[in-house]
Amino acid sequence: MPEAARQASAVFTGKVVERRELAPSEFGRRRYQIRFSVAEIWKGADSKELTVYDQNPAGDCGGWGFELGKDYVVFARSYKVTKGFTIRVEGRDVEWPDRWKGALPIGRQMLISEQCTRTAGLGTGAANQTIQLLGKARRTVTRRQDISGR
Repeated sequence: MPEAARQASAVFTGKVVERRELAPSEFGRRRYQIRFSVAEIWKGADSKELTVYDQNPAGDCGGWGFELGKDYVVFARSYKVTKGFTIRVEGRDVEWPDRWKGALPIGRQMLISEQCTRTAGLGTGAANQTIQLLGKARRTVTRRQDISGR
């Protein structure tokens, strides 16, 4: 299993069946609740559906930009919403809000997507290579061609 899969909390293929917009972040970044119909699972919960939280992609790896009706191989990680954290900038402490604060309750445990993983749209060379590296899925929930219509 590739290192990216070892670091992920969930690795699966699935189709986006719902994309619900949540309140934007304090910086105006759009955030989404993405519900997947799951086809194959390599790691994580055995479920026909999984919810992953996503935000508009930016230069910080913090979002993927899933589209409704499209199929993906997804690498997601477990995340717990906090009030935020303190960072030191030029000798001063600066309070930095959690990117999910305001959209979800503090303490909420969830799966999030990140741009800097092996997540990819199915049918692309990157997705095909990733699935080949992953090997046989631990569990097949729905055949991939059933969810993609191919």
